[in-house]
Amino acid sequence: MASAERRNHATLYLWLVLLLSLIVPRNTASAQAVNETDWTTLLRIRNDLKFTNPGRSPKANWKSLLRDVIPSHVWKTLLRIRNDLNFTNPGRSPKAYWKSGRNCEELFGVICDDLGYVVALTLYGVNGSLPNAIGELPSLAFLSAGNNVTSVPSTLSLLSATLTSLYLSNNQISGTFPRGITSLTALQQLNIAQNRLTGSIPVGISRLSCLTFLRMDGNRLEGPIPSQISTMAALSYLSLRNNQLSGSIPASISRVQALQLIDLRNNSLTGSIPSEIGSLSKLIWLYLSNNKVSGSLPSTMGKLTRLRYCFADSNSLTGSIPGAVSSLISLSYLSASGNQLSGSLPAGITALSKLGFLQLDHNALSGSLPEKMTSLNNMVYLHAMGNLHTV
Repeated sequence: MASAERRNHATLYLWLVLLLSLIVPRNTASAQAVNETDWTTLLRIRNDLKFTNPGRSPKANWKSLLRDVIPSHVWKTLLRIRNDLNFTNPGRSPKAYWKSGRNCEELFGVICDDLGYVVALTLYGVNGSLPNAIGELPSLAFLSAGNNVTSVPSTLSLLSATLTSLYLSNNQISGTFPRGITSLTALQQLNIAQNRLTGSIPVGISRLSCLTFLRMDGNRLEGPIPSQISTMAALSYLSLRNNQLSGSIPASISRVQALQLIDLRNNSLTGSIPSEIGSLSKLIWLYLSNNKVSGSLPSTMGKLTRLRYCFADSNSLTGSIPGAVSSLISLSYLSASGNQLSGSLPAGITALSKLGFLQLDHNALSGSLPEKMTSLNNMVYLHAMGNLHTV
């Protein structure tokens, strides 16, 4: 059986050698010597084959004569992109670097796969709109553009099956959230922070179910956080800080079990902290500062045993600090200053051996510090001034 298999491999290998002899000229000094279509076919044959000795197979030994040479139709698309772009510094842009040669390794900001198709495109110093032709790069998985991009083409939606990373932060993109982005269902990372977006967060963003990283901070977004965010099950990083968001924190956010960071600072959020937040067992960073959040700190927060950083200062929180805070065994930073918290500090807070930063000034706290507070070896900052009584 094994000998028959070896004979089959040998026969197949001879046929491949014969195929090579027919399509590859004897003198292959030039990368242009191999027909583009034939080389693409050969690579597909190579990638689909399995060998008993991979180290002595075409997968190891076929060195690409056309490797990094971009197919002609993709090259034409790149040229259209280049010609439609404006740059703040033309001398250091693709208009200067992308020459007539089609070797991918020589193109600044371009990465290609084995077949010469563009999989990553980085465009810095762009001034103006991104070209529509970007949507015609059929294998594009990564796109990063800055620093003065003003608009995003709707043709990005054509990349819904391939684009996984989109970085458009620190630009001048204005108007409502770009419609084409909500169609990018393969997207895993989206950073559109520090722009001039207005209007509300579109409900359609919930279609991005593969998203793990989302930054929309530093815009002028208004209205509520869509409750449909609950469908984004893979999301681990959510930053919406420095906007003008209103309404309450949706309880449905508790269904996004992958969340490790929630940053909602510097908005106009109201309502209470949903008790359901206690189900986010992976949460490490929680930032709610500088909003209008009211009500008490929910005791269910005691379930957040991985929480290290909790900032809820400059809100309208009332009630006492729940005793369940003693269960936050990973907590390093706790800031709830500038609220209306009352009562005394729970004695269990002295069990938080990792606590190093505690800021509770300008509340209505009373009583004195728990006796064992000084035994917290990691404590480097404690501020509790401006309460009703010395604590």
